[in-house]
Amino acid sequence: MSLALALTLLNLLLTLGVIRRLREMATRDAVMPGILGVGATPGEFTATDTEGRPLARTELTGTVLVGFFSTTCPACVEELPRFVARAGDVPGGRDHVLAVLQGDRPATDEMSRKLTGVGRVVVDEPDGEVAAAFQVAAFPAWCLLDNGTVQESGTGTSRISTAAMA
Repeated sequence: MSLALALTLLNLLLTLGVIRRLREMATRDAVMPGILGVGATPGEFTATDTEGRPLARTELTGTVLVGFFSTTCPACVEELPRFVARAGDVPGGRDHVLAVLQGDRPATDEMSRKLTGVGRVVVDEPDGEVAAAFQVAAFPAWCLLDNGTVQESGTGTSRISTAAMA
């Protein structure tokens, strides 16, 4: 009887510890989502896309889908085709899609070729100006802007709402 009671108490303590740890992780993830949250506005930035055209935050008007990918991130390679598919649904076409790439030159060139048909592409330095403006802390990350304000955001592209782009 006392062994059963001791095991039950130990199980209860371990369960409470796991619950506490899950709450801590949920709080941390809520504070650091990997990219700007809903209602936020990206900071100022200037960049040049792969076609040599200048780009600034003020040009992100209307509905704009923005994605961030790193060549050293296996999930980015996996999610890239989904982002390309979603980008095709954005009203206004390729001028309303921005893909920001980070990584080594040959790999960013390959990713850029896949993205150029659906949006503007910027190759940013690690911790570059564009990623800093969107507070990117994880890859892949994305956000859907409406007149410069984040309407949706997250990491991984499978959760991008096509309804929000209509």
